[in-house]
Amino acid sequence: MGKRRWLFKLHTWLALLAALPLLISCLTGAILVFKYEIDSLLRPAAVNVEQVLEQRQSLDQLRSLVQQRFPQHEITGWTLFQSPQRADVVYLIAHGSSDWQHVYVDAYQGQVLTEPALATTHFTDWLLELHYHLLLDYTGLLIAGIASAVLMLLGLTGLFIYRQFWKNLMRLRWRSARMTLYVDTHSSFGMLLAPVMIIAGFTGAYWNFIHLAQEGLVHDDHAEHIVKGPMYDHSLSLQQLRQQAESSIDGFTTTYISLPWAPGAQLTFYGDVQDTHLFTSQYASNVSFDARSGQRLAVSDIRDAGIGRRIDDSFRRLHFGNFAGWLSKGIWALAGLMVLWLSYSGLYVWWVKRRTQQKARARKLALAS
Repeated sequence: MGKRRWLFKLHTWLALLAALPLLISCLTGAILVFKYEIDSLLRPAAVNVEQVLEQRQSLDQLRSLVQQRFPQHEITGWTLFQSPQRADVVYLIAHGSSDWQHVYVDAYQGQVLTEPALATTHFTDWLLELHYHLLLDYTGLLIAGIASAVLMLLGLTGLFIYRQFWKNLMRLRWRSARMTLYVDTHSSFGMLLAPVMIIAGFTGAYWNFIHLAQEGLVHDDHAEHIVKGPMYDHSLSLQQLRQQAESSIDGFTTTYISLPWAPGAQLTFYGDVQDTHLFTSQYASNVSFDARSGQRLAVSDIRDAGIGRRIDDSFRRLHFGNFAGWLSKGIWALAGLMVLWLSYSGLYVWWVKRRTQQKARARKLALAS
């Protein structure tokens, strides 16, 4: 069996075996590229601030506001968006629980905009959970990881199988038989979008398998992280720590604060820095502090990091396709949607060829008898 024929069979069977989780991942991923835009249409009062003022309220004021509103919860994370019209997202865990919830906070008016909600409460949040682990916890994480790896392999095998697709790229045979048209569009569209499929598939599989290795296969995450009360000294000033973090790294802007939610965890400020490449994420650098004393423990500037860490950090931008604004987001969303057509056209071509081969074998048997 020739290499091309063997790869074609591998390409076909991979697509058939992983069809359902692959379609779910690609379709949800295409929608989630525009998660904020969809939320702004569906829930504008929740995700956007009413009016952007000259200055935000301090983190200490906002923390007190959230704690007074939800005294039976612990704050475990805080997202500060670089776009001023977006409301902060504050993550909470109720006492006696390990389930993460979130609320939106207007940092200018000092208002809590929503009630605590689980990750599956709202439409796009539910889609994100479906995309990430198919709503099946660690089993879904494994299945989604395999589907992502299959997506990458489909892109790689397709690059070899249809490497001469350019011959028909500019002359798709629209008036030909359906079989010919499907082969043309499948090969042409698939090859054009193969780089996105490879990137999204590899980064998705990488994250899922890393997550499984670090948490799912190492310890019982749910049993170990039951929150029963404060995990850090609440007298520490988050505003002062933020200022200290931003003065520790030149050009550092805080985008996420990780507060202790497990024994031994620290207060860590993640953020964006200037003078980096296109694929550097907005959480690339970080400064951590002791959860009890507030003493600075570590400073990590992505500009001084090794090539391995910088590549790892770039996966965030590459997977979500937000490195070049609307242009890259549109391409990534189109690629996700086109997987629907590639699946249908590929299945149709496989089915027609299979029926043709079955009929040919039947005729041979009839003639032989």
